[in-house]
Amino acid sequence: MSTPAFRPATAMVFAAGLGTRMRPVTDTMPKPLVEVGGRALIDHMLDRLAEAKVGTAVVNVHYKPEQIVRHVAARREPRIVISDESDRLLDQGGGIIKARETLGRAPFLICNTDALWIEGGRGNLDRLTDAGDWWRILHDGPQDAYALPDDDRDFVRAAFDLLPPAPWGHDTFKAWMDQVKAATGRKGKALFLPIRLAITGRPSGPELADLLPLLGPEGMQARRP
Repeated sequence: MSTPAFRPATAMVFAAGLGTRMRPVTDTMPKPLVEVGGRALIDHMLDRLAEAKVGTAVVNVHYKPEQIVRHVAARREPRIVISDESDRLLDQGGGIIKARETLGRAPFLICNTDALWIEGGRGNLDRLTDAGDWWRILHDGPQDAYALPDDDRDFVRAAFDLLPPAPWGHDTFKAWMDQVKAATGRKGKALFLPIRLAITGRPSGPELADLLPLLGPEGMQARRP
């Protein structure tokens, strides 16, 4: 059993700006419709959102709004919801407030339509949602109920008894593991996996040496089985 990824289902796409820095190109069209590499700026962003499985994109409009509304009407993914700011440009904070009922209470992505990037390996938005997922684990504790065998549970309890005093830094985890190894005789997977499961609820993830200082003694004791 694994924790569902922290994956926002909704994004706010800012497309209401005046595009003054791109004049005279934007004299006749809003900046999100300026083409780069044969595609409109807004399509580059919406494509990334679709690849990241974002289901709904709230697009705010103000300058020449009818052009953007017409342009995105043909899109199927993500679903487009227009937030009309034709009467008044609200900037980013005001745009979010106006669209808050559609955005909902769950976390959502915010995107500028003039942000372009080249993917390398996994998508950047996937990496972003992974980071949010791990923040939730660090903040709220493991979300998965891994049932450790009795001998592993006893081992983890004994290991937690050997946690060094604060302050903790990047070298704390190695010093702790050296002490646990000497006290229990465990090594390799038998040493690391039960401790990782107790701390994160997952068999893989970021280096525990990086997580330990973020959790601190209080956060670690909250994970004691």
